[in-house]
Amino acid sequence: MTRRGLILTISLISVAVVLALFQSCGYVLPPRDGSDEISSRGAGNGEAYTGIHLDYPMLMSPGQKVTIVASNGEGPYTFSVESGPAVIEAIYNDRIVIRANNSSVQDQEVVVSVTDQVKARASASILIVEFTSRDFRSIDGPRFGQVMKRLGDEVYINSTTVDEFSGRVHLLKREDDLWDNYRTIVSPVIEPFSSMHRYNDFSHSYDSHGEWLIVGNPRQDIWGRTDGEGARTTEDSGEAIIYKRNSVSGQWAYRQRVFAPHMTVYNGMRFSTSVQINDRWAAVSSVPANEDVSKDQVSRVYLFLRQGEVWTLYQILSSKNEHTEFGQNLQFVGDDLVVKAKRRTPKGQVAPADTIDLLLYRFNSALNIFELKNSYNSGLQADSGFADQMTQAGGQVFVSCGGCPVSELLGNDELAGFSATTLRAGGYFGFKFTASGIELNSAVGGDVQALGESNSAFGYRMSAQGDLLAVSAPCLGYTQETCEGTVFIYRLLPDGSRKELVSIQLPNAGPNERFGENLVLFGETLFVKTRDTARLFIVDLKPVLRSSAR
Repeated sequence: MTRRGLILTISLISVAVVLALFQSCGYVLPPRDGSDEISSRGAGNGEAYTGIHLDYPMLMSPGQKVTIVASNGEGPYTFSVESGPAVIEAIYNDRIVIRANNSSVQDQEVVVSVTDQVKARASASILIVEFTSRDFRSIDGPRFGQVMKRLGDEVYINSTTVDEFSGRVHLLKREDDLWDNYRTIVSPVIEPFSSMHRYNDFSHSYDSHGEWLIVGNPRQDIWGRTDGEGARTTEDSGEAIIYKRNSVSGQWAYRQRVFAPHMTVYNGMRFSTSVQINDRWAAVSSVPANEDVSKDQVSRVYLFLRQGEVWTLYQILSSKNEHTEFGQNLQFVGDDLVVKAKRRTPKGQVAPADTIDLLLYRFNSALNIFELKNSYNSGLQADSGFADQMTQAGGQVFVSCGGCPVSELLGNDELAGFSATTLRAGGYFGFKFTASGIELNSAVGGDVQALGESNSAFGYRMSAQGDLLAVSAPCLGYTQETCEGTVFIYRLLPDGSRKELVSIQLPNAGPNERFGENLVLFGETLFVKTRDTARLFIVDLKPVLRSSAR
């Protein structure tokens, strides 16, 4: 870059844009005449995002500089408007709200230049725009954004809670190059089957394909059976809701509830732990908190077939004699269904097996059933995070392994100087699907030397689109302040290798941000969530992608 400072270009059409440049407890802003200081008001007292609302908007002319000093002494941070004009309307603890000064001018462009003090913590010409969970009228904390997906031309983000009945799915859509939470889906209340009187885990799982959307609520109480007591409401038995999109309005309309057959429902069944849907099939798993083979209370996967607009239970899959947590995660690959399960410890075996398997079920058109084609045993324990997430790109299914010991993924030469038994740098696996079934295609370990942390959790979450793959390393379980989280963007090459395009870290991140706890790619945009503070960042990748294409 030839100009001092990071140049960020923002296209505004009378809509607020938030710049995630700072993260401290309050700021002091010089007023327009520079004679006095405007102190932060309202910051503190538990209000983490209150900050300053200016008594009057601050007009910034081209070339004018504004300096912000953090109340903890960090800074000063200076930025200036290179072109405009622009108006600063509010300064928060974690963002600045800027508007184009003339709302009648279409495609108003405001260019903001930030000094090197901020540039040092920013990421190579990448604009980071931030939302917080409060912007979605949701809850604060880790339960915001646990599931993030790109579905069609929208980004879907969930929020769940166990005490306020506010589980929902937020739909973000881009209008005129700006993202907005334009629609929210909440659980329908349908008596007498649905009571919502204890928990609402609606949106714990969801998936969409074409005009169909399925949303899971595994802790919903529904009408079922109890041994010796006849029928009554069962707790945490679960249900899934199916919606269809209106082709004219684009709205999602409720179509049907699906659940396990009533006489098989029991307390703690947790139907809809994971859900998947395509144009023909819906797969819904039930993974109880405490499996009991003697009572036939075991994990299963229920397959529903669509006939017209009605979904009917077609087949139930189970592996109760060999696996527990069968269906902890599901992934359709065409009409193939991949099921994550934990291998059951054989009787008399001292060392627990409890390693994770991927089982491939393929539809047999001659028998008209799904049958087990083959399986892959990872040899990894459940705490490795193997297959906590699966995503498709470039003819492969990539499987996360954020807690993988590097000894499972790296050669001896790469492990020189490290303790292979304690390092959990993480990694990911790539699988391909052939006539024979699921086959391991690649295994990539976290670069311990580059990341510099033994618990970087590389591969904890991934998102793929086209030939791009985003991989997070949110440093889960690492407590020192030197590890704040990183997201890597790769281009997948035709020979199966990858090329790193950029690594992204949050400017001025705190030690507990865990940047990259979840993410999703959408075209030239990356959505990234932090862990404990439940903040969502929208990262513009256009500068990186366009420069890499040259």
